[in-house]
Amino acid sequence: MTLTRYNIGRMRDVALAILFIIAASLTAEGRGSVAGAREPLRERQAWVAADSITAGYEAWTTLLLDGKLRTDGLPVSPSLRVFMDYGRKLMISVRAPLLGEVGRIEVDTDTVLLVNKMKKVYAKEALSDLPSNIPAGLRDIQCLLLGRVAVGGEGELDRDNFHLADFYPDAGGGWIVVPKEKAQPEGAAYGFVVDADGYLEAFMLTVPGGSDTATILYSYPGDGIDLMVDLKTGKRQTIVDMELDKPRWGASPFDSIKINSKYRKTDINGFLKSF
Repeated sequence: MTLTRYNIGRMRDVALAILFIIAASLTAEGRGSVAGAREPLRERQAWVAADSITAGYEAWTTLLLDGKLRTDGLPVSPSLRVFMDYGRKLMISVRAPLLGEVGRIEVDTDTVLLVNKMKKVYAKEALSDLPSNIPAGLRDIQCLLLGRVAVGGEGELDRDNFHLADFYPDAGGGWIVVPKEKAQPEGAAYGFVVDADGYLEAFMLTVPGGSDTATILYSYPGDGIDLMVDLKTGKRQTIVDMELDKPRWGASPFDSIKINSKYRKTDINGFLKSF
């Protein structure tokens, strides 16, 4: 996948915005006390910002998304089918031309299941056993897939939880939204860049003092949503593009995958190596 000049420039802007997060996460006195950092909006202004950001958030219970997955190294672009039951279930089916389903991800309130059907390998882990610097709550993941701001442990941003985040004015009338310390994962910091129309432009998670980052850049062609996911761990970088169609609200789930004796269980690292 080739990064465009716009994407490279936008990543640079996001990285600069996240410097505020890093500085704030390392400061005991609070986010606004960092030398050179912008002051967060006051409560009334923050409420207005949160209201503007969430004005387009349609309430939902279940939905279905179809789309495509693109990444360097794959000879074809697999199709995706995503089912979500808000706060209860996430299912992602990965299908390849002529091969049918080749992979599955299923996440519920306390476990994550990863399946490589081609290699007959799977990993099943409790969410609580994942590294503490990963904000891996189910509702948080669902929000990221829909292009919505999430407050760690609280689900999507709303009028009831906006006080758990700091809002900084951004260029063009938008905002940088940074969950406060108690809503941040241990040993990491994350935040969002939102444009003046309330569209999520970027998400970034970084480990202060380290080189590991996760960045998602968003664009909105037609009625769909594109996510360019950039994962950096040490010297390794992986870029994945997800092109998702307009949600079908009120959808029914597809069947959960069946694991039989032909499958070999491994941990998540072993699962990733199976590819």
